[in-house]
This record gives sequence, C-alpha cells and structure tokens, in this order.
Amino acid sequence: MKGLGLIFLGSLMASFYSDSINFNFLKQVLGIIFSASSYYIVFKLANLNLRYLFERYRFFAFLAAGFAIIEEGLHLVGLLIRPDFLGSFGLYRVGGLSGEPYNLAMVLLPAIFFMFLTYLSRFKEVNNNWITSLTQNAIILAAFFLTFSSTGYTGLFISFILIAIHTGFLSFKSTRILFFPVFMTIVYFLFNFLSTSDKNFERKLDEGLWFFQTEENISIKDYTRFNSSSFALISNYQIATEGFKENPIFGVGLGNYELLYHQKFDKLFGSDFELRYGKSNFNDANSMFLRLLAETGIWGTSVFLIFLIYFMIKRFSFQNINDFYLIAINHAVLVLFIIRLMRCGNYISDGAFFFILFYYYTYKIRKTFLN
Repeated sequence: MKGLGLIFLGSLMASFYSDSINFNFLKQVLGIIFSASSYYIVFKLANLNLRYLFERYRFFAFLAAGFAIIEEGLHLVGLLIRPDFLGSFGLYRVGGLSGEPYNLAMVLLPAIFFMFLTYLSRFKEVNNNWITSLTQNAIILAAFFLTFSSTGYTGLFISFILIAIHTGFLSFKSTRILFFPVFMTIVYFLFNFLSTSDKNFERKLDEGLWFFQTEENISIKDYTRFNSSSFALISNYQIATEGFKENPIFGVGLGNYELLYHQKFDKLFGSDFELRYGKSNFNDANSMFLRLLAETGIWGTSVFLIFLIYFMIKRFSFQNINDFYLIAINHAVLVLFIIRLMRCGNYISDGAFFFILFYYYTYKIRKTFLN
C-alpha cells in the first residue's frame, strides 16, 4: 500500500505538472485497487496458507494447459475455435484461456519454475502421487512449449540460471559444481534449439540485437526491415524514451501512455508505418519497464524495482519443506516479473497482483518464521 501510494502520488504530481488529469489516471488507479483488493480477499480467505494457494494455482495451470492441448488437437484436425498461427514442426501456437500465446506462457512460467526446481531438489515429497504429478507437469510443460512464445522461452532460460544456483551447480561447497558445465550445455542446446526452430523467435532476437547495436545510426527506412513484433517493441521503446525525456522524475502520469503514443508516433515514424504495422501496444508500451518509465518516471520505476529487490528472499538453500515452498514461490514470481518488465505492459493482467501478493507474503512469512 505504501508503494502504490507513492506511485499514485507521483503520477498525480505529474498530471498536475503537465495539466493532464483525466479519466485515464482514475481508470488505472481504480483498476489497480480493485484487482489488488480482490486478490487480497482470496489470500485472507485462505488464512495466508500460501502452500495451499500455490497448489490451487498449479492445479488451475494444469486445467489451462489441458485446454491448450485440446486447442492444438482441434487446430490439427481443422476445427478452429480461435485464430490459428503457425508455430514450428507443423504445429500451431496455442493461447488456451489466455488472450495470446505469450499470456499463457507467462501464467504457466511460475509452475514451470517450481516443477524443475522440485525435480532437481531433495524435496521429492512435493509430488505426493508421482504418476499424477508427472502427468500434470508433462501437460503443463507441453502447453508451455506449444505457445512458441519468445517471452516464455526467455523466462525459461532465466529460470534455469536461478535453478542452477538453488541446486548447487554454482556452489564451490557442493560436488554438483562438477556437473555445471554439463547442466549449462544442456540449457544452451535447449535454448539454441528453441531459438532456431522458432523462426519468429530467432528473427526477433536478431532484429533486437541489431537495433541496439546500431541505434545511433539507424534511419527511418531501416525500420521497414523489422517484422510487426519487433517493430512493436522498438517503436514503443522510442516513444517511451521520448516521454521519459519530457518528465524524467514523475513521467507523464499513470494511464497517459496512450496519449503519449498518439502524440509521438506520427512524428517519429509517419503515417506509412501506421499502414504497414498498425499502432501496436499503444496502450501498454509492450513492456512494463518502458510503461513505468514513461508514465511514472524515475520515481515510480524506482519504487517498483525497490519492491522487487527488497522482498526477494536472498537465501537459496532450504531448511525444510515449508522453507522450500516459500523460497521457491518467491523466486518463481521473481522470474515472472523480470519477464513482465521486459514484455507485458499491462499492470493488472494475467493475475499480476495475485503473484505480487505471493511475492510479498512469502518474504514476510519466512521472516516471521525465522524470527
């Protein structure tokens, strides 16, 4: 509440400064308060039983993944229940109950992190019924890969790095460090396989690296070389940067990114690019970091990053099964929000505050337990 209060206050000051107090600001504030308080009620009804709540989340992740597998099967037999987009290997990208494939990949990511950490840790009792757990995890993993989401694959790569720390592959005190080269070789080949087999992922990666290497010398004509996904991210990066320059301390105010986008797009790119690509992610900047930077400036972005750093559990070893749950959930959510900062600019979508409350309470409960 203190963090949100500071962000709201900064945005209110930004709105007064730029004379842009409007319904967009109120809509964001009410939406955030409604979403946060609704999920808070869920946590209170569960009496802050985080293990129970996370197991319920994993079960619903399994149901959502199962629906996505059914969607894939229907696509393959020609029954289209939603627009079809080809992935790789003759398969289709699936979104399940989510708006887009990358949304599904994000909401499954904490379950994927928890699953791999469970199998590589000594707490095998997390999976009480081995066959049932293996089946559910296999379905979640299959649906995750069928999203063919570059966002999800990047999150998986970050997850493996954290898991390597958790399981002793990076500890000189553990004999597992001897297997670290093998572990990272497997991770590298998996990431390389995913990036090269998914042409969309490979192209976005290449175009993004090329843009940031040649940003100072890039011309307006060079933007025509990007595909629509790359242009969406790069154009929003340019527009968010312009908004940040205008008011670096407090930004343009919560909810005002859409106004900023429409003001800057034609000036930066011209109407031809609107016809070519459309105005993609004009309301969320395609990235939470970019949106925070443009709407809340250094003030709001710092508050959110301080929140992530402060409430991260700094310990990577577990004392018992309950400690395992608290640390594993905390770090799973951390990976999710690293990815949201990179890719998802919507403040409340995909259960954002559900996971924020997990992040907060895992830290607080573990601290209380240790005390």
